[in-house]
Amino acid sequence: MKLSRSFAAAAVFAMLAVSPAAAFAQEPPPLAVTASEGTCGATTLTATAAAGTYTIAVYSGPNAGGQIESLGMFDSTADGAAKTFTLDEDAYDGDGFVSWATVAGPEQDFYVHGAIAVKTDCAPPADDTTPPADDGGTTPPADADGDTPAGEPLVATPADEKNCEDFITQDDAQAVYNADLSDPNKLDDDGDGIACELLVPAAGGPAPAATTDGATDGTTGGGDFGQVGSGDVPVGGVETGGGPAA
Repeated sequence: MKLSRSFAAAAVFAMLAVSPAAAFAQEPPPLAVTASEGTCGATTLTATAAAGTYTIAVYSGPNAGGQIESLGMFDSTADGAAKTFTLDEDAYDGDGFVSWATVAGPEQDFYVHGAIAVKTDCAPPADDTTPPADDGGTTPPADADGDTPAGEPLVATPADEKNCEDFITQDDAQAVYNADLSDPNKLDDDGDGIACELLVPAAGGPAPAATTDGATDGTTGGGDFGQVGSGDVPVGGVETGGGPAA
């Protein structure tokens, strides 16, 4: 069977239009360069060439703009040549870039270039987990913003500053006890409202009795809190009714 000239020409045209494109799509790129940013200014470049050897020049500079510096060069290989370039710590105020460009190789049409941003600030993050110093409980709780609430004074817990042996008479101890019935000084061990019962009263008078309020005065009922007056009882004795003092 003999083909016409027009059919043969159409078949040749179809082969030229389809076959080369399909073949090219199956081939790997003639030259490829990939970049991966590491830590603290380190960047690794990998150059792979399907055929021939290409030379890649590498540069660095500030992202904000300024002078560009050369970092060196390396050659591609068929299985991928990798090289790591590291910028100095805090170079370019912590914000720089690494760029690359093909400067030599068998086919200039396959030359490639690119760039990647690189952070050079290597300082570790601030540690905010340090617990606050113990101030003995005198600081009021902080508000939601971490600030001490305004207008709240720092008040210390009452301390045990006095003991019975610090007083000459029971009256003196009683006056301190009456000033704060919570008894932070522990002057009333048995809780009967009488402080330091073993001490002698002032001017040799009788020990004061407890009042209904827990404080003491010269009687067993209500009345003003205070010390027993020396004029209430004769010096050197106690009242025994109508008889003379002992």
